[in-house]
Amino acid sequence: MATQSCRVEVAVFARALVGTGIVEPTPGGAPSRPRGAAKVSITGVGNDLPANGSVSSTVTASGDFVLTATSLTGQSAVRPLQVTITPSVPAPTPAPANVTAATSGVTTGVLPCGTGPVTVEFVKHESSGSTFTVQGTSWVYTAGVTPGTDIVRITATGSCGTASADFTAHVVPPGAARVVRFESIPERGCGATTNILLSWETENALGVTVSGFDDFFVANGGVEDTITGTTSYTLTARGRDESTDSATLTIPVDPQLYFPILNPGAANVAGGTAVVINVDPASVPLLTGVRWTVVQNKSGFSFSPDPVTAGRFSYRAGAYTGVDIIRFLWVNGCGIGYTDFTSSVTGRTF
Repeated sequence: MATQSCRVEVAVFARALVGTGIVEPTPGGAPSRPRGAAKVSITGVGNDLPANGSVSSTVTASGDFVLTATSLTGQSAVRPLQVTITPSVPAPTPAPANVTAATSGVTTGVLPCGTGPVTVEFVKHESSGSTFTVQGTSWVYTAGVTPGTDIVRITATGSCGTASADFTAHVVPPGAARVVRFESIPERGCGATTNILLSWETENALGVTVSGFDDFFVANGGVEDTITGTTSYTLTARGRDESTDSATLTIPVDPQLYFPILNPGAANVAGGTAVVINVDPASVPLLTGVRWTVVQNKSGFSFSPDPVTAGRFSYRAGAYTGVDIIRFLWVNGCGIGYTDFTSSVTGRTF
């Protein structure tokens, strides 16, 4: 019998008839008095349980509870109960989630892979005539004709309810300087010293200044530096109309290279099975800094980070037989440390 639920609290009731070799897990109600059963054990839950009754267990992934009823003479009978957990709805976080746009400018982006149908609404609409449209997992924002701040709420609906994420656009007059991108390669330092490359992209700027340097740099470019500890830089773009726009970037420094530890690190599952993957928080300095990439997708799986818990990811095997590989990475100035999650899926064949 299969039970599908968004909750992780599962009650298992048992009617054990050892004398006749019958064990019947049932979804609820008062169990009948067993004939010959002295005790019950349920895998992953407990041993020496009463022959009649119920017990609650918290589960994080789909699987089977196997109930074994044992008589006083040692006879036993077993019956599995399959429990299917429906994953929570991932937040449809847009990328990028925050932009500065010129009036009437167009910005495009994407929603996470696997995001289903969504609805959008302006919760703040200061730029007159601005629009936000979604097609599949792609979106287009068109700024209005007046400056202001727009906030668009994107809501995805699933069998476990809804999840929302916001897109924010700061609309500025045409000609105003703005910072489009400011980043460091690598994003994190490592060890006693790290050589980094700061790079930036701006619009409507004559040039930029970077804190810690005396130069007035070109509007789109980069500069190298060496850091010995966590360091912050502020980039200021200056426009022809005397307008300015700034962005601050902080580069942390790790003592060493890290390799994310996964639980589980591998799975052998049937098509459609859901698996929750957790990164051991002791294996990396910051769970939100773990990156991932798909190395191989033979089953047609879906995958997404947990919208609430950092370091937790939801994998659901696709319908086809094959081996799926997802690589979890930690990148800093010492290199790239990674661990692969491998799932062998048994399903349909082409």
